[in-house]
Amino acid sequence: RFWYGRRAALRELFAEGQRIGEFRRGVDPEFLMDVLYAPIYFRLLWGHMPLDDQFVEELVKNVMPLLEVA
Repeated sequence: RFWYGRRAALRELFAEGQRIGEFRRGVDPEFLMDVLYAPIYFRLLWGHMPLDDQFVEELVKNVMPLLEVA
């Protein structure tokens, strides 16, 4: 239940972004949330690599094409 409210807020943000043309339509918000957050939590839980600026830049570089309007 901890995540329900957080995911609902982000789902609304993605849906609004798609509605107004800021984000690409047709990409499932649930998929976007998983793609964005899974790498962060994986590193937090396993501690195998740092959550540093380089990681953030790489994550954004790879996730943004999923959001960008074609």
